Formats: sequence, C-alpha cells, structure tokens
Amino acid sequence: MIKKTIVTGMVALMSLAAMALPAKRGLTNVITLNDGTKVEVSLVGDEFMHYWQDANGNKYVPTGEANVFKLADASAVSNLTTRALARKAKAHARRAARRNLSNATDVFQGKKKGLVILVEFTDVKFKNSDSQTLFNRIANEAGYNEGYFQGSVKDYFLAQSRGQFELDFDVVGPVKLSHNMKYYGGNDENGYDLHPEEMIVEACKGIDSKVDFSKYDWDGDGEVDQVYVIYAGYGEADTGKENTIWPHKYQLSGASMALTLDGVKVDPYACSSELNGAGEVGGIGTMCHEFSHCMGIPDMYDTGYSGNFGMGPFDLMDSGAYNEDGYKPCGYTAYERMISGWLEPVEVRKGAELSVTGMKALTEGGEAYKLINSGNEDEYFLVENRQFSGWDESLPKGGVLITHVDFDQTVWYYNMVNTTGYDSDLQFTNPHQRMTIFHADNDDDSKYYSKTQQGYTKTTYLGDPYPYKGNDSLTNLSRPSNAIYTKNSDGKKYMDVAIRNIAVTSDGVASMDFGPNYFNSSSPNTPTGEVIFSETFDACGGTGGNDNAFSGTGRFADADFEADNAGWYSESPHGADGCARFGSSKKKGEATTPAIEIDGTATLTFRAAPWGKDDTRLSVSIDGDATISPSSFNMTMDSWQTFTATITGSDNIKIKFTPGKRFFLDDVIVTAASTAVKGIEQNSVKVPVAIYSTDGTLRQVLGAGINIVKYSDGTVKKVLR
Repeated sequence: MIKKTIVTGMVALMSLAAMALPAKRGLTNVITLNDGTKVEVSLVGDEFMHYWQDANGNKYVPTGEANVFKLADASAVSNLTTRALARKAKAHARRAARRNLSNATDVFQGKKKGLVILVEFTDVKFKNSDSQTLFNRIANEAGYNEGYFQGSVKDYFLAQSRGQFELDFDVVGPVKLSHNMKYYGGNDENGYDLHPEEMIVEACKGIDSKVDFSKYDWDGDGEVDQVYVIYAGYGEADTGKENTIWPHKYQLSGASMALTLDGVKVDPYACSSELNGAGEVGGIGTMCHEFSHCMGIPDMYDTGYSGNFGMGPFDLMDSGAYNEDGYKPCGYTAYERMISGWLEPVEVRKGAELSVTGMKALTEGGEAYKLINSGNEDEYFLVENRQFSGWDESLPKGGVLITHVDFDQTVWYYNMVNTTGYDSDLQFTNPHQRMTIFHADNDDDSKYYSKTQQGYTKTTYLGDPYPYKGNDSLTNLSRPSNAIYTKNSDGKKYMDVAIRNIAVTSDGVASMDFGPNYFNSSSPNTPTGEVIFSETFDACGGTGGNDNAFSGTGRFADADFEADNAGWYSESPHGADGCARFGSSKKKGEATTPAIEIDGTATLTFRAAPWGKDDTRLSVSIDGDATISPSSFNMTMDSWQTFTATITGSDNIKIKFTPGKRFFLDDVIVTAASTAVKGIEQNSVKVPVAIYSTDGTLRQVLGAGINIVKYSDGTVKKVLR
C-alpha cells in the first residue's frame, strides 16, 4: 500500500500505513478544479487515502462532483486524517500476526490450494471472452509465456521456495456482480473507494456452490488463509481512474462484515485489476505482491513516502513488483525466503573467520549468510548473491546484496518496516529503517528525493550491489561502514563480523571473506607503521558525513557524540553517520584528541569535510613537546578528503583541530614510523590485522595498557598505550 502526507496533517498522516501496492511512479494527469482551472498532477496514495499532487506540492481531492477536484485545505486534511485513522485502527485490530514473522513455520510447505475469483461489473466486462481459461493459465501454467508473460504465479512461488511450496490455484468465475464498477470503486469526497468489501462478499457467495472454502484453510485455524479477487477492467493505482478499485489487501472485518462459508471464516483478502495502465492484461507482479501479504509479509518500501530507500527494485515487496512492468517481478530476498521457511542462512557470529567461494546466485540455489549482532539476535546482516538469472533477470544490476535487518515485532505488525518517525495513532516512534540494503556506492539516493513530487529525481541502483568501483568490503572502516543500531557485546556499534574481498566472476559466482574488524589494506587510511592511536567514531549513530550529506536542518548530524576513545574535548561535539561533527552556528568546531604517547616520528592521517558552505580552512596543532607538518589544510565542500601530516617529538601529546567554523571528522589514525623486522623484505606491505589484550581477548582498537598486535606479515608486537 502507500502512504501519503498532506500539508498541516503531516504528523497525523505519518501513521497511515496499510498493505497494498504503491502507486506506479510517474503516473500523471490533468485535472479540472472547481473554478475551471486545469492542473497537471501526479497520483499519490493508496486505498486508505489518495490524492493528486502538483509540482509545487499542492494536494487536490474530489469535490463530490464527477471529475472535479478542489485544493485540500485544513478541513479536507482533517477529514482525510480522521477517516484514515479510523480505517487503519480497524485494520490493526484484525492484523494479528498469523505466524511469528521472526520464526518460519511449516504453513508454506508442500502442496496448497489457492483461490482466485474473477468478477465483472454490470458495465465492465473482461477484455478476453474466455477469462477463466486465460487467468487459469496465468495462475497455474508451467512456463506460461504468451505475450509479455515470462512465467505463471505458480512458477513464481515454486521458484522462490525451491520446490517446497507448490500452489495450485482454483480459478473460478467470472462472477457477475450486482452493480456497476463505480458502485464498488468510485471515490467518496475523501477519495476512498466506496464498497470494495461488498465486491469480495458477492464474489465468495457467487462461487460457494462450486468450491469448498475449507480447502483454503491451510493451518486449520478455522479461517481461510487467502482469497484473491481479480476484477474486470482497470485499477486505480496505475491509471488514476477514480471509478476503479485500488489493488489492496484488507479484511472484511475491517468493514464490519462477517462471512462464513463451508464452516470456515472468510476475512483476509486481496484484489487487483485485469488490465494495467497500458490496457494490457497486467503482469503477475501485483498478484505476487498482494498474495505475499496474505502470507504475512509486510511492505518493504517507505509507506510514509519520506524518502527512505527501503529495498527498491531488489524486492517484490518494494518496487521490484513493477520490474518489467510486472511481467518479471524480482525474486524473493534471502529474508523473505528465510521467514517463509524456504532458506536457512549460514550463521556467522562473533569470532568467526570464514572464506566463501563458489557462492551461486540466490535464484540458482545459492546460500545466504546471516551475520548476527552479538548484542541483539534480532539485528543482523543478510548476504546474498543476486544475478541476472531466473526471476532476477529484471534487476537493475547484479552482484552481492547486503541487507541490514533490525527486526521489531511491533513495527512489522503495523507494516512500518521502512517508515520512520512518530506514529501519533500508535504513539511510538520508529527511529530508523528496519530492512534496507547497504549501498556499495555509499549513496542511498536520499538527496535525490523530492517531497513535492513524492519520488526520486534520480536513482543510483547500479552502484548498490557489491563490489563497486573498488569497494569490496563492509567493515568498521569501509564506506559505508558496518555500523549497527544496538551495541554489540563489546559495547561497539558495528557488526562483530567484517566482510572483505567481495568478488564476482564473469559467470556470476561470488566469493568473500568473513572475519574480525581491523585495518584493511584497501582502506583509504591504511597505516603503514605501528598503530598508536585510532578513532573511527563508528558508534556515532546520526546523519551526515558518511551518507554524503554535509548540511541539513533539525536533528541533522546531531546525535549523541560517542567516541571509541575517552578524553576527546570540544565545546560542541555531535554524532553524525559513523563520524563526528564539531561546531554549531554559534560555536567554532574546535576538537582535541585524548593524550597520545609518541617517541620520535609518527604519521597522522584523518578524513575531514566542511559543513555545507562553511569556511574550508582547517589547521592542526600539537599540545605538547612535538611539531607537526603540514599544519594547514584546505577541505573541499560536499566531499571527504584524506589528509596526512608528520608529527615529530617525544611526549604525551594532544592533537587539536581548528576549523574555520563547523566540520566533519573521521578515521583519525596515528602510526609510529615502521621499523625493520629481521627476515622481512623492507618493501613488503605490513599492516595490523588483529589487536588482542594480554589475556587473548580480541580488541577492535588499542586499549589502555599492553596490546598484542598481530601484523599481516605474521609478526607480533607488544604496544603500550
């Protein structure tokens, strides 16, 4: 489904989430206002609330007169909000989890019967004279490929389950309804479809003598697991025709209706249209998406339309249902296969070291890997290989996809997985996306999102899968980093397991290494000597900097400041996206490190960027008996730069950063000069690969006291800090 927000009703509307298919992007129209003015608009919304919106963000709703609209004023917004909240409350009351989504069951195993009912209206009939035969083939025929079709619905679910879930649909009808299409799908003055639930009741009663509804109760709980209705003609989601029905998933009880047939209750249902916006028989994407809702899988796109990426075209439950206009929807993700009981990912936990080779594409039987946060079992990364094969042939780019999942039963229950902010109806806040990918290009497209257009002006999908332009790792030092939301068992906010050396062969086979976080030789700040100080700021969980945004309003770059090392000093420290922001509009962002002991020559490397259009000058000085050269740097607007300086002296020093105003800082590393080790060539690359305490505990950074540092050449040194 979709969700939308209107002018002063922004906060209230943030809560209006329901299960359906998002309006097809780019759907425009010219509408007539009540003063006779013509306005070009785009369709935004879902079955709970929808409206037309112009390029300036103005919203328009029906006047009650056919094909005439008016500007949505405060009163219209209030009516929309009240009605939508009431409908949503009914949906929530019924949407008890049919199964625990965090644990797969055997409900979706073996052979099951599905029910598809065809219905037509008194004024709209099916385009094909033998619609039952046509839709039976679309639903059931192996390899169905007439026209644009590239497989049936049965093919789709058989492939996603790897043969474990065989759906055989009973396609019945068409049932001749008692009213015209407008009666069921026409919009009231608030934009709601009038009587879609009556269509479902008539459809079920119309075929009761032909089917046994108890066959569709898969788990024996006395309730039909799904009823799917295909209605003749167009749907509103991809045409904007206000007399048509918006494809959706809902329940009869939400409309205060009750229906029992053959001893079982009929309640949850889904529906979609015969034709797409081009007037062709629609692809299977919508049906697969809505049927997946019947299986308990939530939407993965941002139902609040606030610019969160969600899963994009890589997930059926996001815009992947529209891949190749719905005729080739993308396959299930590893997550959806896992919760359906069709895939058991290989678990990779803290301390594991594993080299993976020969990893086939998910569509070709490949494994998936689950990296679990030692501090929260419900937070994990899923690693899968997605290639142009099977149902994934329509993906924008193939490669290794890494998905960050932070499961929360309440968020899943209310279908707000990737919708962030405060829900006034539920009175809780979802602070972050709960299932979204890491973008190998470190660009989540948020800066291209237009609130007025309710969509993206540009997308960078080609840079999302790994590897991408030399970025072959997801570690505490990579960009993006492997930052997590809940601290791990070591108190750090990054995943216990790092991923390195991600590669994909020309024939689509992937490989990678799993191991602990440490300084990777491919990192831009690779130390070439003995590390004596390291600060990643990875525990900072805000926005800005590493998400390629360098200015903003509100709480932008204003999370809690959490450093790896105690002793940082600044009058204005702030947490950004795995980095720090120092300074404010009123205070210069000076920042001083904790004490660092040096003896001789050391190298300082760090990354820095100015806030927005602030002064780009940055000076670095030493507090202590040492010198630094160079000491002046010039940052670049809207971009990170890595800087290097040489420190000479013997003392406990502190390093002070003094910007022109505000700036972002990350990856501050100080290394002592390299020393020769007997038996090692002087031109060999030598970097730290692991740090341990004296009792053998793995550390992520140098700790106080004696550290045992293992290097890439096999040597081991004691480092005192």
